[in-house]
Amino acid sequence: MGTDAYVVFLVLGVLLVVIDGQLIYRGGRKYMESSDAGSGDSMVTLVSVLFHLAALGIVALLSVVNLGTNTTMTAVVSRLGIELLVLAIAHGVAMTVISRVRDAEITHGPDPHETAEGTFVNPTGDAGRERPAREPGERKAPRHPPAG
Repeated sequence: MGTDAYVVFLVLGVLLVVIDGQLIYRGGRKYMESSDAGSGDSMVTLVSVLFHLAALGIVALLSVVNLGTNTTMTAVVSRLGIELLVLAIAHGVAMTVISRVRDAEITHGPDPHETAEGTFVNPTGDAGRERPAREPGERKAPRHPPAG
């Protein structure tokens, strides 16, 4: 495969990945809005970034693989065909992940540790741990036990 074909494949491959990744991101955000989920937007962003990275890696790998084709045109078309098949699988996996997150948040509600300000961090620095439950009117335990 010549340099021109290589550049054409890379440009088309990256363009396909960016378009599909944006469809996942925008469609996933709209899909998660209907669930009233608290962390849905951040999950869609993470899934979208993972999709972009994995798909761009596939494009890079496909660009250097020798497929044993005779002409430049068949080399580009066969690489694009493989890329489209891989993108379809990756798209399906990304949408499955987003769908499962949405279903879990509808079923179980948003994460109880997540607040408008962010995840609770207790004084020891363990992020995401539950606050110790206290009865109404119960005071905090003193940091140091009383002397004597």
